[in-house]
Amino acid sequence: MTPDDEAFLRRAVELADRAGASGERPFASLLVGADGTVLIEDHNTVVSDRDVTAHPELKLARWAARQLAPEAAVATTMYTSCQPCPMCTVAINASGLGRVVYALSTEQFEQVKPSTPAPAPVRYDGPALFDEARRPIEDHYQAHRRMESARQIAEEFLDTEIRYRFSHPVVIVDDAVTERDDVYVFPYDGKAYVESGDWRQAMAGNTPVVVDKRTGEARFSA
Repeated sequence: MTPDDEAFLRRAVELADRAGASGERPFASLLVGADGTVLIEDHNTVVSDRDVTAHPELKLARWAARQLAPEAAVATTMYTSCQPCPMCTVAINASGLGRVVYALSTEQFEQVKPSTPAPAPVRYDGPALFDEARRPIEDHYQAHRRMESARQIAEEFLDTEIRYRFSHPVVIVDDAVTERDDVYVFPYDGKAYVESGDWRQAMAGNTPVVVDKRTGEARFSA
């Protein structure tokens, strides 16, 4: 652990102390980017939100999943006043964050907090309705596989028509991909998007690639 790690941990502990003094549960976390910039910080709001899931680690994991590209998330560190609980750990792993640094371990936390009664066990009944329940899941993933297959066809088409012929970088714009009754539509852009990130401007004048659902053939949209 580095001096910077300890400094960020102290900040998490300071925020936790403030949260406790304000009537909240005394836990806090922050996210720090690869360059040492604090991206976001938050504290436990279980009391004020009346929400047992309002842990700071969970809130920051959600923020990271929405706001950070995968390559940025994996280079981001979460500093937190206590070791994340199982619920928050699952969210952190799913968000793609690369590292967690905590002050108190779960065992140390259990030693200092007052004992509380365990919650009543929850009854789980299942499985049931297998054929009915699996249908929407199968439909979803089959549609996803068809879209991914069409995307690969579109990328190969762009390789042939633009990248290899003109040595011009091309990127399919995922935010703008659509599906029609008979085709998948893949808008794309070139160097301007790679440099500026403004795909709407970069797409101006570009004719989307469409992939026929029936034949699997790609072409430029008329």
